[in-house]
Parts: sequence; structure tokens; C-alpha cells
Amino acid sequence: LDYDWFTGYIFRIDKYGDTIWTKIYDWGIYYNMFMDVATRNDGVIGAIAVIDWGSVFIMLNEDGDSIYAVDFPPLFPTDAELTLKDIITCRDNGFCMVGYENPGSLYIWEVKIIRTDSTGAIVWNRKLQIPGESYGISIFELDDGHFGIVGYNTGFYGEFSAPFATEIDEYGDTVWSHILIDDTIRTFIYGGALCRNGDYLLGGSALIDSNNYGVAIRLDSLGNSVPFSEISEKIIPKNINLFVYPNPFNSSCKIIVPANSEIEIYDLRGNIVCKIPSIPRSLSPQGERDDATVGAGSEGESPSPSGEGYRMRGFTWTPDETISSGIYLVRATMSDGNYATKRIVYLK
Repeated sequence: LDYDWFTGYIFRIDKYGDTIWTKIYDWGIYYNMFMDVATRNDGVIGAIAVIDWGSVFIMLNEDGDSIYAVDFPPLFPTDAELTLKDIITCRDNGFCMVGYENPGSLYIWEVKIIRTDSTGAIVWNRKLQIPGESYGISIFELDDGHFGIVGYNTGFYGEFSAPFATEIDEYGDTVWSHILIDDTIRTFIYGGALCRNGDYLLGGSALIDSNNYGVAIRLDSLGNSVPFSEISEKIIPKNINLFVYPNPFNSSCKIIVPANSEIEIYDLRGNIVCKIPSIPRSLSPQGERDDATVGAGSEGESPSPSGEGYRMRGFTWTPDETISSGIYLVRATMSDGNYATKRIVYLK
């Protein structure tokens, strides 16, 4: 998704990043800005764009041809402004969108949700009854057909900024809604997701003592804050030494990694051009060297160049004639799942 001041774009790319098609849209006078897209199993794409004083919802087929479009609200009939931020595909192949709307009479933004059927026709639209000024940022469908919505609220006069979470039923009626107000922190939410256990995960920024920090907030399925001490955190991986020399190289290079690591070399399209499996430590006693050829290279074992307590594994990669000059990625993965990558340059 991209935009400039006048024109909105939608790009479709393949798994290698190559462009399949590009569609250009220009509804507004001043700007057209695509915010999000969602795809259905039948290939139909739903997209939302913000234009001068409102938003547009469009549906496209797999080739990027528009099959349905509607303005929210129609241009110039009212003073209302709607900014749609997130769109998802629902189980019935309809779409659900969330954003925020200024009704025009007062400069107070309210959360707006729009639900469509599979043809794009509006089934219902709702405003959340949250006190103060609220901005809907993300929406997700729950297992029971309800929807979770997250965003942030700034009160009536911008006296605070706090995250909120809301659950609505399949008809758009509120089940519960919570605002997490902390007078010492101004928090702005820019995205949300649903965890496997039904918890909500919110991401954004927090202003603390005039400094901005990235923030992640986890709420349970009723909107209550989950203390960080209750969230299992992955242990910070230890440093993995990955040495490659020479780099750049024109015939072969030496790759040194921990002895129990698997080595993979990728081109920039994500294709594996060389893969060497790991050797269990029990098969690599200290001081033993193995000069056997594996694939397009040879390997052996030596002490760690950095003085670490584990043994290091050396592998010489000599690209064959089918490998072209370019940039490649070396990835070393240890048995515990930790990994390191390094970019290398091959000059044929």
C-alpha cells in the first residue's frame, strides 16, 4: 500500500516481491490514501481508503478489477468525516471495518464500525458509546462470532490518552468496554491482535516524562490488564558467533559457527542455495577435525575464535557455476532454536 498527495495505489506482489499488478485510484480532490486490505478465500480483496472528507470501501477481484465501491459518507452531503483504519474478512465472506468519525456538530471523534455481507452491501454500522474522544484502530473476529476492537481514548479535552478495548456481538451491540487510564502515562495505540488464548495484544507508544517509548499491552478476554509478571517471556537468546571471511569473496569463503548449528545460505529471493545439517556435539569431540566434503564445501571443527566455551564449526563454501554474483544470506541455527544471520557478497 502506498500513497502520494493526490493518488492512491494498490499493488499485488508475488512471494518473491515482484509486482503482479498495480491499480491507481483518484477519488478525492486533495488526497487518496489506502489504509488496509483483506483477502477472502475466493480471492476477492476488500480495501479501505481515506479520501478528502471521508473513506471509501472497494472490492476487487484477483486481477485487481473493481467489482464494488461505496463512499462513507458520500462526498460533500454533510460535515461528517470518517477515517477507516482496519478491515478484516469475516467467516461469512463479508467484511468488517473500524475507524473513527467526527459527526460534524462537535469536534469529537467517535469509534465507527461497519459490517458488510459478501456482496459488499452494508449489514449494519455502529458507533461505540465511549465517553470522550475515541479512535478505533484494529478489529478482529472472535471464536464465537463477536468482534474485538482496540484503540485509544483522549477524554473530552485531551486531558489524557489511554488504550481501550471493546467487545461487540455479531449485531454490533456492545458486550463490554474498558478504558485503561493512567494519569502519569499518555498512551497511543496503533495496532492490535488476538492471542491464541483469547487475550488482546495492543501495540503503540507511550509518552513518559516527555520521552516516547514503544509499548505492548496485553488484556484478558474481558479487557482486564494482564500484569507483565504473568506473561511468559522468551528467554533472551545468548549471542551466537557467526564469522564469514573473506567478505566480499570471489571463489570461496570460510563460515565459522557453533558446532551444533545448521548452516543455510539463501539468495535474496529466499531460495536455499546451500544447506549443511548440524553435527551433534557427541559426534564432534574437542580437537577432532573432519575434512569431509559436504555439498559444495568442506568443514572442520576448531575452538571458538572469540574464546566462548563452546566448540566452533568451520565450513568452506565454494559456489558452483550455477551460482551467480550477488548478495546472499548465511543463517546459522542452533539446536535450541536461536539463530544468527550475516549478509555476504559473492563477486564471480
